[in-house]
Amino acid sequence: MEGNTGFLVGWGLVLGAASAHEDFADGLAIPDPTRDEDVVVQTVGDRALVTPATAGAIGAVALWDLATGRLEHDFTLPAPPRYLALDAAGSRVLAATDDALSLWNAADGARVAEVGTQTEFVLPPVFSADGAYFAIAERVEGAAPLVSVLRSSDASLVASSDGADGVAEWQLGPGARYFALLGPANVVRVLETRRGTELMRLPHAAAVQRIVQTQDGDALVTVDAAGAIAAWPLANGAATPRYLGRTPSASTLAQRCRLWRMSPKQDKPR
Repeated sequence: MEGNTGFLVGWGLVLGAASAHEDFADGLAIPDPTRDEDVVVQTVGDRALVTPATAGAIGAVALWDLATGRLEHDFTLPAPPRYLALDAAGSRVLAATDDALSLWNAADGARVAEVGTQTEFVLPPVFSADGAYFAIAERVEGAAPLVSVLRSSDASLVASSDGADGVAEWQLGPGARYFALLGPANVVRVLETRRGTELMRLPHAAAVQRIVQTQDGDALVTVDAAGAIAAWPLANGAATPRYLGRTPSASTLAQRCRLWRMSPKQDKPR
């Protein structure tokens, strides 16, 4: 990180009864590190999380403001991150290695909390649609993953339950009301977060490519491999879709559907 310059004047190592050390009379200069231009960029709104494309000895994450082109904060982890996430409001940054997760406040760069697991994370940690919660899934030997919901404000635990196997992608609804799980390929399962009870099962004729929550979280919009767009109201628990048409691009439609609220008078995204 910038500002960590100086001189190394010596080092020492003690292992039981054995020890070693070396001193440098003039010191060894420690310059500011140079920034790598070969990077991976993940954007949410007008902010971007940037990591080196080639993993180093430690994890490095930079938060940039795309509107101003300004670097806001640098974050470090003990190992390169496997997963990165930024909540929809841009107020929390989340980074996870195989067995540890760090949560930072995007405004001042302060670390809010650290969460560890004795096994490993089997799914990317996800923020709820409103950013107030996030969820993690931990591997359990010989059993379904352990799924936990935590508050984004301080990483305090809200609830834990048995998850489901065979999940390729998941989302957390606003207020942590439900999980939307993709898997098997043609099925989306909706689970209650506190007890893990399955509320709905949404079958599709073709493999599901995208799941998008409507703005109020009262429905899911899915796009399958054939381009079919369907809206699934969650209020009544009946897996009855409203078919909205077809699209050649699932990713483009998914972004438009984020602005759509379910309404009896609306038959298509606007």
